[in-house]
Amino acid sequence: PVPRYLHVGRAAAAGAARMAPQLTLAGRDTPWPIDFSADIPLFPPAACALCVVAGLLLRRISGRRANFRLAVVAAVAAACVGVLNPAGNALRDAGSGVDFTPVSGLATAFPYTVSRNPMYLSLLVVVLPGAAVLFDTAWVLAVAPVFFFYQDRVVIAAEEALLKAEFGEEYAQLTASVPRWLLVY
Repeated sequence: PVPRYLHVGRAAAAGAARMAPQLTLAGRDTPWPIDFSADIPLFPPAACALCVVAGLLLRRISGRRANFRLAVVAAVAAACVGVLNPAGNALRDAGSGVDFTPVSGLATAFPYTVSRNPMYLSLLVVVLPGAAVLFDTAWVLAVAPVFFFYQDRVVIAAEEALLKAEFGEEYAQLTASVPRWLLVY
């Protein structure tokens, strides 16, 4: 079964040659980053932003904040650029894109050689800790497990179903050789 968030372009709907499946992108195909009827009900960067907001609310409610050094923010920004630029380039080189655009190829260049989901991994291990440092509160990290569970069980699961259906054995070989996250298959 094709996940509900997938659709084909207008040309395919009009009877043109089959187009690659495409994810519905909040803001482009829907007015909001949330659509509870979709397989991916919350746009991943919006889920990350909600974790930051939840952490800030917990900071405000508890009246406590962690003492982080602002210098870590620079390292976080550098890590984001170091992961996100190569990941975006690899997706484009494979014929795909970063904004849930049609999938026409599998990204296999770095950083997709060490993780099948380097962008989601960077949201989890770079952006959320960076937000914790920026806002000087560890509460953002307290909600990180919720974000991980959402990414792992909802977002990535739906994307993997699409890739398995679209690329079959080629994707099966990729999943056998490259971990979903970093060290965990």
